[in-house]
Amino acid sequence: LALLVSQSSTPIIRQLVLKQLHEWRDSGYDALISEDRLKIYVLLSGEQIWESSTRTINVCDGLDWLSSFALYLRFLPPSAPLDQAVAVFQEAFESGELMVPSIDYRRILNSSEL
Repeated sequence: LALLVSQSSTPIIRQLVLKQLHEWRDSGYDALISEDRLKIYVLLSGEQIWESSTRTINVCDGLDWLSSFALYLRFLPPSAPLDQAVAVFQEAFESGELMVPSIDYRRILNSSEL
């Protein structure tokens, strides 16, 4: 897994990880893998949402909007402009792929940055 993380920006690695996810789904072995671990592999494949044999894996589930946006920035091509990342993120939000952005106001109020 550490080798995959270090090479995940390479398109061929992403394709190989996605192929492995499909192999697991087709054989039913993905049902034996924890959802958190599947999220890592889905993320490494460059996908945000993936249908397993038993459930839908959304790598942004449980994340606040800023963390979700960071994932979109990370997995767009490095030369992609910021406005493209914002557009892709907004499209995913409007299509329902992302949860409603939430802000943890308690964290902000307790921050020493105020």
